[in-house]
Amino acid sequence: MRLVVMFSGQGAQQSTHYEELQLTVHEEYKALLYEPLFSHSSLSEKELSVNSIAQPLITAIQLSRWQRFSRQLTHAPLLIAGYSAGETASYYAAGVWSDIAALQIARTRAHLMDSAVGSIGTCAMAYLEHSDDQWIQKAMIQHHVYEAIRLPHGGAVIAGLHKHLLAFEQQVLTKSDVMRWLPISIPSHTPLLHTVEQSLFEYLSTLPWSIPTIPLLAGGSASVMSSPEELARAFCYQTCHTLNWQHCLSVISEYRPDVVLEIGPGNALAKMIRELDSSIMARSIDEFSHDEAVLDWLQRWG
Repeated sequence: MRLVVMFSGQGAQQSTHYEELQLTVHEEYKALLYEPLFSHSSLSEKELSVNSIAQPLITAIQLSRWQRFSRQLTHAPLLIAGYSAGETASYYAAGVWSDIAALQIARTRAHLMDSAVGSIGTCAMAYLEHSDDQWIQKAMIQHHVYEAIRLPHGGAVIAGLHKHLLAFEQQVLTKSDVMRWLPISIPSHTPLLHTVEQSLFEYLSTLPWSIPTIPLLAGGSASVMSSPEELARAFCYQTCHTLNWQHCLSVISEYRPDVVLEIGPGNALAKMIRELDSSIMARSIDEFSHDEAVLDWLQRWG
């Protein structure tokens, strides 16, 4: 089996993921996670989208899932990739840093992002279907809207101040383009977070790093890297520069996987893989009812 593992980003976390975290998270992690995660029996969808909760939550779920499944894999992955906030756990899975470090980094990354936007006003993100159209690009410049993540087939995640996105939406709707708001209030991968890059790099410089034991795709450069310093630079770079996920998918394709497993939360990455190449068996853990079903599916392919 030629396996690629992908770690999802922010936006698809739901109450079921919070319930899963409460049941599976290690006790030693709890002190490192944002306190509201364990002060309530449940969290609303709105609370789960708060950045200071969402990033640590996603990372903790991904660590827990990877620890459960990785020890039962019959083949080591050919490649590991993380999408946006999912990179924190992907670096752990590739052996770059420890699980404890990953949780600390998730909290620090979220805090730095929150601080960066605290003085500029309410921000938002949205999905845009045809970002490569020339008139769309002109409208984005006009309304100070940024391309945060470049997706296949001309799609993109865009970000900016909420009021700027509202004005942009009014212009977009007159031309019948598709724009869908996302439950994310931090304009990741845009110049609005320019103060985060250096501060995050300085923080990462205080932590121990290792060379990846599994090939690791760095989203910030859309390339496979092994140098700890280059990985650190790429990890920080993508916080305030466009994440070219379209290029990342091309790199994944070059590894010629026959199976792709998305760790979650959500299944957007697996859907992208299936749309790009129907011969690749791509699914997310969230598409299965229990762990044994995931393992049974993986075992079918070797």
